[in-house]
Amino acid sequence: MFYLIFDFGGTSTKYGVLNQQGEICFKSEDPAARSLEGMLDHIETVYEKTTLAHGNVRGVGMSIPAVTDADAGRVTSEGALKYVKNINLRQLVEERLRRPVEIENDGNCAALAEAYAGAGVSYSSLAVVVCGTGIGGALIENRAIKKGANLHGGEFGYGIMVYDAQASRIGTWSEQGSVAALVSRVMAQKGDAHALSGRDIFDRADLGDAVSIKEIERFYMLLAMGIHNIQYSIDPEIILLGGGISRRSDFVKSIEAKLDIIYEQLDNATVRPHIDTCAHFNDANLLGAYYNLIHRRKI
Repeated sequence: MFYLIFDFGGTSTKYGVLNQQGEICFKSEDPAARSLEGMLDHIETVYEKTTLAHGNVRGVGMSIPAVTDADAGRVTSEGALKYVKNINLRQLVEERLRRPVEIENDGNCAALAEAYAGAGVSYSSLAVVVCGTGIGGALIENRAIKKGANLHGGEFGYGIMVYDAQASRIGTWSEQGSVAALVSRVMAQKGDAHALSGRDIFDRADLGDAVSIKEIERFYMLLAMGIHNIQYSIDPEIILLGGGISRRSDFVKSIEAKLDIIYEQLDNATVRPHIDTCAHFNDANLLGAYYNLIHRRKI
């Protein structure tokens, strides 16, 4: 008995076949569909191939890069796939496949993977912060997602981090403190004509580039500020950090150094965040969508 799990992204669609123990038996990746009909056709094609190769598919789980109403099976925001906004994706896929289907936001899926089989398994309350193009995240309480009244619980990237009084403009955590923001600031100051990656910025810093070093320090401080804000608004037992940047060996140490600065100045802030990196990386959304499916449908 197997489960077919999809991880939809803006540029590619990952999919995997998982067994009842939550082990990935097979996985692959295709370019993202350009339309709703293209997405549905791709899902059906992969499903048919999976049944031929592995036999009975008990259910289908999906990780979606947008705000979702998982109870209703509906995608409620535009996200990275504009064509699924306000669509009951669960219903459409169930009609095609005649199998149980569940959908969930990608950040929430990543958090479920950590809660059930990752770095958060020993904690009843945790927050997950995913740092990449933007800042994503999720809140988990007793292995259940806490979405809030408007399904935006854990959308940390919308938090306001700076205010430019001269321009009368605010800046969110995603706009100011993501890896993409780090890259943009360095490129603007260095006048780079070609695109750079976060790795390029860190490589430059390792070679002594002053601009890259300065902006990386700013990046880590903004991360520490966001983590502090989460601790004092949600008060989780642990805050787990994900995204490709979190694989750096000095990642947690660099944030802890900025937290030192914060708590040296905040005399009344007696609770210091407990932070760690996520255990799962590329497979986190697949695993989380699997746990979302089996626990919602009890299959």
